[in-house]
Amino acid sequence: MMETKFFELRDAGTFIPVLCVQLDSRGEAERYLLARAGYGQTSKDHRTYILMMGI
Repeated sequence: MMETKFFELRDAGTFIPVLCVQLDSRGEAERYLLARAGYGQTSKDHRTYILMMGI
């Protein structure tokens, strides 16, 4: 299961809310898509990646 968390990046005068998602594959279809996208071949490989996006 992919784990998600919200964070805030702060600096003097800066506030950036972000959403982070740790990748994981639950089935063969998800494993295949993540592997084709370049995130490794196994579920263990996928968990080493965390996507961070501004919200």
